[in-house]
Amino acid sequence: MSNLFSYVIVALLAFIGTKAFDMLEISGKEQVAHDLTHESVIKSAETSVENLKKPGMEECFSSTEVEVLKNLKIRREQLDIRERNIEEKERVLGTMNTEALYAVRQIEDTTKRVEKILKEYQDKKDAQILRLVKIYEGMKPQEAARIFEELNWDILLSVVQYMKESKLSAILAAMNPSKATSLTIALSNKGDIKSLN
Repeated sequence: MSNLFSYVIVALLAFIGTKAFDMLEISGKEQVAHDLTHESVIKSAETSVENLKKPGMEECFSSTEVEVLKNLKIRREQLDIRERNIEEKERVLGTMNTEALYAVRQIEDTTKRVEKILKEYQDKKDAQILRLVKIYEGMKPQEAARIFEELNWDILLSVVQYMKESKLSAILAAMNPSKATSLTIALSNKGDIKSLN
């Protein structure tokens, strides 16, 4: 059944195309057509519809053929509108894609700048801690122990985790036993002693 329908459509298009070409000959216009593609049939139909406006030309086509030609012209106009809409959407999408790529680059650049600033801050902080480490390692263990007992825990932990083990053990031995015990527990919870030397 669908094959029969396909044959009828092809035959109708061929017939319409033939009538359209006959119409062109009648109006004195010559056109060479190598195939009856969908595009050429629609264009021929448009020409035929235009020729229908000329006096005496309507009787060359039956009312059904005229209706089909008019419908083909309407369909062509709809397809042209749809094509323009698609082209516009593609243009908008292209613009959006360009803007999105630009935004991604901006975010990447900002991320790199923030990472650089954070690294510089951390490097400065580490340098300050290393200076303190050198100061305390250069002191006598009893003097360093007295200062350690008064320091804030966060600062104390930051300093002692970078100290050489031999220097730290001498200071811990000189500290108040309860404070030394608390410091040892805090160091074990924080992790291994680091070495930046």
